Amino acid sequence: MARVPQITWVQEMVAHDLSKAKQHALLKQHGYNVAVAVAVPCRAVGVGVGVGVGVER
Repeated sequence: MARVPQITWVQEMVAHDLSKAKQHALLKQHGYNVAVAVAVPCRAVGVGVGVGVGVER
């Protein structure tokens, strides 16, 4: 397998995270409380277990 697909996948993740960070900053600037999700790796099943993101004013 080539490395290019993995690099693209990582770039997409970083771009998504940056987009979400900008969205959260905008919501906070306008007085909304933003709860940030935290993903915890679960080695038993090989996936992350996350907590939802909530927004309230």
